[in-house]
Amino acid sequence: MSQSVSRKNVLLRVKLLKRKLPLRVKLAKNRRVVVLGFDGAELSIIEWLMNHGMLPNFEYLKKYGLMCRIQSTIPYGSPTAWSSFMTGLEPEEHGVYSFISKDGSLETSMKLKGKTVMDIVSRSGGRVISVNLPMTYPSWKINGLMISWIPIPLDLNIIEKAVYPSHFIATLLKIGYCFEPNSLLIYESLCRYVNDIFNVEKKRVVLLCHLLRNYEYNLFITVFVGADRLQHIFWKYVEEYLITGEDVKGYARIVLNYYKFLDRLLGRVMDFLDLNERDVLITLSDHGFGPAYRYVSLSKVLTDWGFIKPCRYVREILLSEIISPSIFRKFLTKFSKVLSFLPTLRAIKTKLHFTGIGLVNPKFYKDMTCARLIDFDSIEILDEQRREYILMKLINYLYRLRDPKTERRIIKYLHLCNVHRTEAPDIIAIPMDGYKFHSFGAKWIKNAQIYTGTHTPLAMFASSLSKEIPSTIVDIAPLILRILTGKIR
Repeated sequence: MSQSVSRKNVLLRVKLLKRKLPLRVKLAKNRRVVVLGFDGAELSIIEWLMNHGMLPNFEYLKKYGLMCRIQSTIPYGSPTAWSSFMTGLEPEEHGVYSFISKDGSLETSMKLKGKTVMDIVSRSGGRVISVNLPMTYPSWKINGLMISWIPIPLDLNIIEKAVYPSHFIATLLKIGYCFEPNSLLIYESLCRYVNDIFNVEKKRVVLLCHLLRNYEYNLFITVFVGADRLQHIFWKYVEEYLITGEDVKGYARIVLNYYKFLDRLLGRVMDFLDLNERDVLITLSDHGFGPAYRYVSLSKVLTDWGFIKPCRYVREILLSEIISPSIFRKFLTKFSKVLSFLPTLRAIKTKLHFTGIGLVNPKFYKDMTCARLIDFDSIEILDEQRREYILMKLINYLYRLRDPKTERRIIKYLHLCNVHRTEAPDIIAIPMDGYKFHSFGAKWIKNAQIYTGTHTPLAMFASSLSKEIPSTIVDIAPLILRILTGKIR
């Protein structure tokens, strides 16, 4: 089966790369690396702004270092890509494919396989500062400071688990630090949501400058989230502005102003560094961005085909989608204090907050048929005895899936994960450009509404060091270690 599928180019199988980071390294004296992660930053926008002279610090970094595109992971989402960034492992090795695991619980750092670059530098006697890096909750003991980021539960009582050492919480409270913009504001007021994003990011800049000024480190990693959050909503306006120059509603300028904010941030960080001698600055994104013209609900498609069967609870959510796509979420926002006392709805609210509109959860399914949807794009086959038959049937059906409006094929390719990895889905569907896999709905395909931007597989990478260019996000952790050991100067 595998050979015939491969010959027809209808299936991509992963070849596991047996590369692991060393347990310890010998750190060079007076060598430091600062990594600025810009979640979802798109290189084409950066280049457009640089060509118009609006990003002088990015231009400086490109002129005296390098700037390029690198390959993200499959799937090219934040939890998977950032996990590969810090472990130097492919998804099939570190085991993180989504913010939600197969059992329906949130993925955490405790499920992450492999040693991270922060662990290795710490074990080698170096000091590490990690701020806002995904998949680091709960935080763990390192030689330095760790402040977690998503997926953090919305319970304020867990803040001690999100910060190591815990006595640094007092500093965060003094600064007014916030872990994540409130995505539920999208359904109340876009203006308030945008302001919340910028306010959260400005607090992170205050924390960043405080740490750079007052703390010793060998490795400093921090991630900013605004580009991802803004582009999901305003991408179509950015695309229109870059093509026609028109921005009637002013939404495109919001995104472009955020990139200018990142450029000023880059300049402030450079002021703390000695890029000519001891320090190396790296900036990267976990994935790129592109348009989402149409939503596709694989849950509805697989239900219609008979591969999965939602339980009554899911049908009630589908009914709420038929009545109004936003009423359910507005209810959660309006009565958030009441919901905090209801464990089931609080769990739903948590998933809404951290996965956009996500209500895809294996707990919502009765395993009555042969497959289930783990995330918007990931399928698990439940019938082990008929695995090969169901797999080929799914491949055949999914590749024949076409947009009824344009007759265009929807699935770009299907990615088969290693079946021996219990935490991995069996199939990850990669959509054609312009399509975005979405949550439940009355229709399996519809025009994009609130979220008009989606992830793309090419991430951005820039460095003050031009001697080595990584090809994928997996290559960056080994690169950092080579810099810190003095093998690259």
